[in-house]
Amino acid sequence: MVQGVIYIAYGDKARAEALLAAASLRRHNPDLPVLFLADKVLTIGEGSWWTGQADAGWKGRGAKVSLYDLSPFDYTLYLDADTRVHADLGAIFGMLADGWDMALAFSAFQGNVLMWHISPSERAATLKPCTEPLALQAGVLAFRKSEAAKALFAAWREEWARYGQMDQAALLRALQKAP
Repeated sequence: MVQGVIYIAYGDKARAEALLAAASLRRHNPDLPVLFLADKVLTIGEGSWWTGQADAGWKGRGAKVSLYDLSPFDYTLYLDADTRVHADLGAIFGMLADGWDMALAFSAFQGNVLMWHISPSERAATLKPCTEPLALQAGVLAFRKSEAAKALFAAWREEWARYGQMDQAALLRALQKAP
């Protein structure tokens, strides 16, 4: 079982944030390998590497919805570039080892502020099949290589391609197709 962390960083600001984020990861989890999906070379030393992708879609979202195929790890933790780690992350990988296909956190934005940042047309398309969804955030997510996770990521890519910008509403629609 190979565990690792992936950061996506397209653009100067995202690359700077990803390096700070990875430094926080190293303070608490020094042995976890790190993969940067970025438009320029990034490294934090031994145990990290960079993979370039010419077109990652809007703000790297195309890479995010393709993480299943891009990850070399059996157990992957994706962290947004602005996420800082404050403790050991072993429990997250433990959930995957216990048999869970994916671990996600719920979004703080529920109810009337649900998907506030999504275009009105995409928000309506998402709320039509699921009228009272639990909004999930996709800035911290863990998954293991499994048929269920593979199906979810395929549905997520397909749903994201409909609008090609934010990924959260597409994730909720994908969960309706591949729970």
